[in-house]
Order: sequence, then structure tokens, then C-alpha cells
Amino acid sequence: MPGSDLAGIHYLRDVDDAAALRTELRAAGNVVVVGGGFVGLEAAAAATAAGKHVTVVEAAERLLPRAVAPEMSEFYAAAHRRRGTKVLLDTAVAGFGGDGRVDSVELCDGHVLPADVVVVGIGLVPHTELAESLGLECVGGIVVDELAHTSVPSIVAAGDCTVTAHPEHGALRLESVQNAIAQAKVAAATLLDVEPPSTGVPWFWFDQADLRLQMAGINTGYDQVVLRGEPASE
Repeated sequence: MPGSDLAGIHYLRDVDDAAALRTELRAAGNVVVVGGGFVGLEAAAAATAAGKHVTVVEAAERLLPRAVAPEMSEFYAAAHRRRGTKVLLDTAVAGFGGDGRVDSVELCDGHVLPADVVVVGIGLVPHTELAESLGLECVGGIVVDELAHTSVPSIVAAGDCTVTAHPEHGALRLESVQNAIAQAKVAAATLLDVEPPSTGVPWFWFDQADLRLQMAGINTGYDQVVLRGEPASE
């Protein structure tokens, strides 16, 4: 979109990206985070804690829409606002303003947000170019079986780039540290031709400010919500 190549717009793909963002945040006053998922909210919490004026812009109607139930989305929206982060939901970005370096974020409703630094956390696309060049089957990621075999049995794959069949949920690509580690152990066992370890139930965690969310299983629907405690008191 317009202005996406301006300096000051950051993505978080590797440790160098994180170091560059940390350096620029020191001098920033206004920070805009595009995306209300795990990466965006963690970046927003860190910037707010550092005393910056932070706005999160999320195109969906709630935060973390793919990962948690609406009750948890509401809890985290309130928690971030309570700590000083401005959260804009159902709001899309139209472009970025600035002369060589970003100084504003233009929203589709016509509003303009001042921005010294922008963090973009809108999900990821797996790098499958190498796998495709080798003729491996790729459908939204590198397709593997429960033993980490790709469509070429002598080649294994593991991590966020893979898609595997789940007995209940169908084809899944899980973006989590735990899954990458567990899948890597399975891939190693396959290469060594030994019994693979049990992968167990997928689980995830993330920290935002002083809050930690821990969850087990895949959020693909539910029949009942059980709430214990008072969300406003955290």
C-alpha cells in the first residue's frame, strides 16, 4: 500500500529486526502497531511500558480473533486500554505518510495517526520456495505426515512452515515454539529410524505486559464458556 517502503516501518522476522526496532523505539514518541495478534500486542505492551503513546489498529472486530474466544478478546482489549494503549478495532489501514521516513498512518475512515515508528504484525506467509524447487507438495505450507515426512520420503520438514493432518481438525499449520520443537524431535527420530516421541496436545503461551496467557488445544469452536474470577480485576 502507499508508503509501505518508508523507513521506520518494522516487521519482526528475526533477531536483527528486533534489535533495529528496539533502537528506534528509544527516540520514538508515537508508535502505531498494525495488527492485534500475538506479535502486535506484545510489541504494543512493550512500547507502552516504555512510556510511548501507542495505538493498535486491528481490521477485525476483536483482538486475537484466530486464537481465542470473544471473552478473552474483550479481556485483553480492556487490559491493554487500562495500561494506556489505544486500541482501534474494525479499523483498516489505507497507507503510510512521510517523506523518506514514516510520520503518519492513514486509516480507511479518513483519520490520520501520528507515527514515529510503525510495527506491522499481520500474520506470516511460510517460505516454501526451497521446498517447491525440490518438487515437494506445498499447500499453504510444506505438507508433512505425522512422522515429518514430506511428499519425498527421504526429506523431512518441521516448524511453522509445515502443514500436517490433525485427526480432528484436518490440515493445520501451527505457528508456535512448542510445535516447532516437538516436530523437530519427530523429524530427528524419523531420520534416525527410531521410535518418535509423542507430540501430545498442541499448547501455546504468550506474555503481554505483566499478563500471561496459557492455552492448550486448538481454538476451532466450543460449546460452553466457563469464567472464573472477575475480568476487570485480572
